[in-house]
This record gives sequence, C-alpha cells and structure tokens, in this order.
Amino acid sequence: MSTVMDLAIIESAARDLEGADPTAVMSWAVENFGDGVVMASSFQDAVLLDMAAEVTPNLEIIFLDTKYPFSETLAYMRHCQQVFNLNVKVLEPSVGMDEFPCGSEHCCDYRKVAPMNDYLATKDAWITGLKRVD
Repeated sequence: MSTVMDLAIIESAARDLEGADPTAVMSWAVENFGDGVVMASSFQDAVLLDMAAEVTPNLEIIFLDTKYPFSETLAYMRHCQQVFNLNVKVLEPSVGMDEFPCGSEHCCDYRKVAPMNDYLATKDAWITGLKRVD
C-alpha cells in the first residue's frame, strides 16, 4: 500500500459525502487514492459499474470466482465487461475444487475472504455497493 491517509481526513470526507451521489464518492476515492483504489463487484450492481466506468474508465473491478458461480453469472460478468468496457480482474481461491467445497465449513473463508484479503492488502482503498434502506 502506498497512500497513507490521516483518519481525520477520512472522517471529514465521510461526513461531507454522506448522502452524496455515488459518482461523487467514487471521484473522491479516485482523486485521493489513484491506482490504489479498486471496486469489488458481484455484478449484481450494474448501475454502480456504469457509474464507475463514467467516473474513471480504467478503474480496476475485482470479481471473486469461487469456482462455484453459475455459468450465467460468468456470462453476465463478461457481458458487463464488454458493455461498460471494464477493467476486470478475476480473483480465484488458492485451494482446489475438492478442498472446502461449497457449503462446507470454512468454504467462504478460503474461497472468498482469503483471496479478497490477499488482494486488498496490495491496495489502499476499495469501493463496493451497500444497499441502504431508510
């Protein structure tokens, strides 16, 4: 990680950007973290992908391939990649298909959490969608 930011700056930005348009939040992240920011997506949030492509066309989008997604999910991810001209990086688990199969204890630890944590350790910040219901 290369960008170190004072917690007070982050807290101030969080207050200032509360309720802001998502593109404003993304713009702030890109302006402050540059290539050190990535966006994680399950591709259920195509609106956010479109916004990201508008704000910064080369933003790295990471997708977790647990080796268990539906073929339709992978096809949709590739479709979005083409439609929005996305810079997609696919993260994969370091364990084989027979180790920690879907539904087993620690499956998510090894197939989702570990690859994500390993990759994010090389970055300064990440963007992801969170549904807010008031």
